[in-house]
Amino acid sequence: MVHAVAFAPAADLRGEFLNTSREGFRVALDVSVYSLIAVTRGAAPLMTDGGSIITLSFYAAERWFPTTT
Repeated sequence: MVHAVAFAPAADLRGEFLNTSREGFRVALDVSVYSLIAVTRGAAPLMTDGGSIITLSFYAAERWFPTTT
């Protein structure tokens, strides 16, 4: 499974970073981060013979990290 979801309210993407609203930050985390957990919960029962879950980010476009398990 590949997770490549990101979102932030447009109003919070304009202007200076320090003006990011608390609600905009919450929405960005919920959609961009917690969605990985939600999608994994749906995919896990389908992975009866094993599988992999990958999430992409801007930083991941530059580097990769091997599993530690």
